[in-house]
Amino acid sequence: MSNPDYIAPLNEVSLKCLFLEHLRGLRTVDQNSIIASEYALGRVGRRIDLAIWNGEFIGVEFKSKFDSLRRLSWQLQAYLQCFDRVIVVIDQRHSQKVTEMLPAPVELWTVDSLGNLTQAQAAGVNRSQSAQALANLCSLAQLRRLAPVSNNDGVYRGRLNISASELRTEDVYEAAIEAFKRTFVHSSRAFWNEVADKKIDPDRMLALSRFSDLRTRRALMQQDEQIFWQKWAQEASDSLLPLPSLLA
Repeated sequence: MSNPDYIAPLNEVSLKCLFLEHLRGLRTVDQNSIIASEYALGRVGRRIDLAIWNGEFIGVEFKSKFDSLRRLSWQLQAYLQCFDRVIVVIDQRHSQKVTEMLPAPVELWTVDSLGNLTQAQAAGVNRSQSAQALANLCSLAQLRRLAPVSNNDGVYRGRLNISASELRTEDVYEAAIEAFKRTFVHSSRAFWNEVADKKIDPDRMLALSRFSDLRTRRALMQQDEQIFWQKWAQEASDSLLPLPSLLA
């Protein structure tokens, strides 16, 4: 795919615009796709440049001419534990190094200075997701619903213990997708309304700002927690037996 409007050097934001435009041209994404920019993989300090839900959970990492590859290996290890499809889009100067280090399940695209995209490595659907990694994408209330295990004091365990419990990967995956769609549906809708039939450019990418998304996500998680504890308190109250009457 040739894009002569994109002039070298391409930074990360330009690469995002270029590749999203490419995916839109292929109809891999459309106005129904949910997209997050700088998507946080839980609270472990890791982010992926783009996360997409279109019936598949897709993670895309970009490495511009200015970027180091120092973290790429462990980044990919983390991404493969979460996404159905992992894609790396790189400036062509990184081609040799990335090709040598890339795991088989990862799809690779290279971009030259004119914005020509070339697929350097195809990949199928990734099947190595882990319940532990996916649990980091869920709210604590979701995990409690999946694993309502309590200790002797009747207090639910913390996130780490719940994540490590015997959860089915399929169940945690569904919960993670539910959280992703619920969190980013509004910002994605704003983005698609903004681009409409226009070319995707850096200014329009602001609709996917990670700061507004994080605020939305935090509010939704707080709401989720509040609903959970209200329900828990009600169930606990309903389970209490009435004291016998002293006059009986």
